[in-house]
Amino acid sequence: ELLAELLMSDSAISEDLLGRARQLGIPVSGWHLAVRVEADDLDEAEQDEVRRFELLESAGQAALQAVSATGETWYLSRIARAIILIRMTTSNPGPQAGARAARSAERALQAIAARLPALRFRAGVGAAHEGPMGLRASAAEARGALAAARAARRPAGVAAHDAVGIRRMLMEWYASDTVRASVRDQLAPLEKLGPARADTAIRTLAAYLDEQGSVVKTAERLHLHRNAVTNRLRSITELLDVDLEDPDQRLALQLACRARLLG
Repeated sequence: ELLAELLMSDSAISEDLLGRARQLGIPVSGWHLAVRVEADDLDEAEQDEVRRFELLESAGQAALQAVSATGETWYLSRIARAIILIRMTTSNPGPQAGARAARSAERALQAIAARLPALRFRAGVGAAHEGPMGLRASAAEARGALAAARAARRPAGVAAHDAVGIRRMLMEWYASDTVRASVRDQLAPLEKLGPARADTAIRTLAAYLDEQGSVVKTAERLHLHRNAVTNRLRSITELLDVDLEDPDQRLALQLACRARLLG
């Protein structure tokens, strides 16, 4: 409840809140990294508000147990229908903190799915920040990562904050008229399929390239059978007339797909 107050307050964090946190042994002056977990289909799955509350409570406990199993210090909070997991450390957790938290978020989603298989949850991961305001910053980044994943219509899973600026770099790169023309030329055979089919093809290709050419992982990410992914990729490569074993062509296509899906 105290963490929810810290996160939800619109004003500067008061000394009263900080004092209460210290009394409870919560190291709010340390480093914080937030993971925000939300259900995509809670309203459709359960109409009763009390039952929805119970489901989220159960999901939160399953998530906390999963992330705490590694021995790290995590705290659990709730804001409306969002489950907030916060990892706290007394010192800077280092540049790999986000990657570790993303793996913990994966474990949390797996634990929730095992307990509540009828619901579909996703998670957003913020970067590590110092101090009470850093706690808010990380929670805001986790929320933003979730919103961006939904806007891009990505499958339910873990979305991490763009801490290294890849999205920003892509947007600046794609701002060039020459680059946009190159992307259009590369993906033109797919665009000719029509908006819906082109979007499906490009997302399939993007997932395959992001998963480093693994049909199995691509199928899992897209919730498809492996044969369906193989058939799609065969059609895509024939239309594009490319060799996905060639690293230069693969990189060019991955950049083109990422840029095309930015919006």
